[in-house]
Amino acid sequence: MHIRRVVSQGKNKIVAFSSGKFVSKNNQVISRIVVVGSDRKRLAALIYPNLEAIATWAKTQGLQHLTETELLTHPKTRALIEEVLKAKVRSRLGYRPLDDISDFQFVLEAFTPENDSTTPTLQIQRDKIEQLHKS
Repeated sequence: MHIRRVVSQGKNKIVAFSSGKFVSKNNQVISRIVVVGSDRKRLAALIYPNLEAIATWAKTQGLQHLTETELLTHPKTRALIEEVLKAKVRSRLGYRPLDDISDFQFVLEAFTPENDSTTPTLQIQRDKIEQLHKS
């Protein structure tokens, strides 16, 4: 698998591989994201959220009373994440409508070597992550 392109916007990076798979790092409400489904009709994302940033945003929305689980499943939070994903994907060079992420799932455990989701050098183990979070 070869890297097709890397798009950077400040601290944000989207890496597109020749296989059509993407890995992105974000410094806002999304800490890490793994996009899966290049072999399917639609792309989906596994998102490790930046809970501090989401909690800060929640205060501006009057949602500070919600638990972590309630906050992550709240329609306003899901709409925020959808908006961020849409903006990131559509700002990418060579964007095609097929690149849109149709669904996402929150992952509450970070992608780390300890849980075998990354290598010791922090490279994403896509197959292992997909197996762990199959739904």
